Amino acid sequence: MFKRLFKTKTFWAAVGVLIMTGERLATGKSTITEALQLAIPAMLTLFVRDGVAKVQVRQELTKPKV
Repeated sequence: MFKRLFKTKTFWAAVGVLIMTGERLATGKSTITEALQLAIPAMLTLFVRDGVAKVQVRQELTKPKV
Protein backbone atom coordinates (compact mmCIF):
# COMPACT_ATOMS: atom_id res chain seq x y z
CA MET A 1 0.00 0.00 0.00
CA PHE A 2 2.64 2.54 0.99
CA LYS A 3 4.93 1.74 -1.94
CA ARG A 4 2.20 2.85 -4.32
CA LEU A 5 1.47 5.97 -2.26
CA PHE A 6 5.13 7.02 -1.96
CA LYS A 7 5.42 7.17 -5.76
CA THR A 8 2.74 9.84 -6.24
CA LYS A 9 3.36 13.54 -6.61
CA THR A 10 0.18 14.18 -4.64
CA PHE A 11 1.60 12.40 -1.60
CA TRP A 12 4.81 14.39 -1.62
CA ALA A 13 2.99 17.69 -2.16
CA ALA A 14 0.75 16.95 0.83
CA VAL A 15 3.75 15.95 2.97
CA GLY A 16 5.46 19.20 1.98
CA VAL A 17 2.42 21.21 3.02
CA LEU A 18 2.25 19.41 6.37
CA ILE A 19 5.94 20.03 7.04
CA MET A 20 5.64 23.68 6.04
CA THR A 21 2.56 24.08 8.22
CA GLY A 22 4.35 22.58 11.22
CA GLU A 23 7.33 24.84 10.66
CA ARG A 24 5.17 27.97 10.42
CA LEU A 25 3.28 27.01 13.55
CA ALA A 26 6.44 26.19 15.50
CA THR A 27 8.13 29.48 14.59
CA GLY A 28 5.04 31.56 15.30
CA LYS A 29 4.54 32.75 11.72
CA SER A 30 0.97 31.48 11.72
CA THR A 31 -1.78 30.78 14.21
CA ILE A 32 -3.34 27.40 14.92
CA THR A 33 -6.36 28.41 12.84
CA GLU A 34 -4.21 29.18 9.80
CA ALA A 35 -2.25 25.96 10.29
CA LEU A 36 -5.43 23.89 10.40
CA GLN A 37 -6.71 25.59 7.25
CA LEU A 38 -3.66 24.21 5.45
CA ALA A 39 -3.21 20.88 7.22
CA ILE A 40 -6.78 19.56 6.97
CA PRO A 41 -7.03 19.83 3.14
CA ALA A 42 -3.55 18.29 2.82
CA MET A 43 -4.59 15.28 4.91
CA LEU A 44 -7.89 14.96 3.03
CA THR A 45 -5.95 14.96 -0.23
CA LEU A 46 -3.84 12.06 1.03
CA PHE A 47 -6.89 10.02 2.05
CA VAL A 48 -8.77 10.69 -1.20
CA ARG A 49 -5.73 9.89 -3.34
CA ASP A 50 -5.19 6.63 -1.49
CA GLY A 51 -8.88 5.73 -1.86
CA VAL A 52 -8.81 6.38 -5.60
CA ALA A 53 -5.70 4.24 -6.01
CA LYS A 54 -7.33 1.38 -4.08
CA VAL A 55 -10.40 1.50 -6.31
CA GLN A 56 -8.24 1.46 -9.43
CA VAL A 57 -6.32 -1.59 -8.20
CA ARG A 58 -9.54 -3.36 -7.25
CA GLN A 59 -11.03 -2.68 -10.71
CA GLU A 60 -7.93 -4.08 -12.40
CA LEU A 61 -8.14 -7.24 -10.31
CA THR A 62 -11.83 -7.81 -11.05
CA LYS A 63 -11.64 -6.93 -14.75
CA PRO A 64 -12.75 -9.92 -16.85
CA LYS A 65 -9.96 -11.41 -18.91
CA VAL A 66 -10.72 -11.67 -22.59
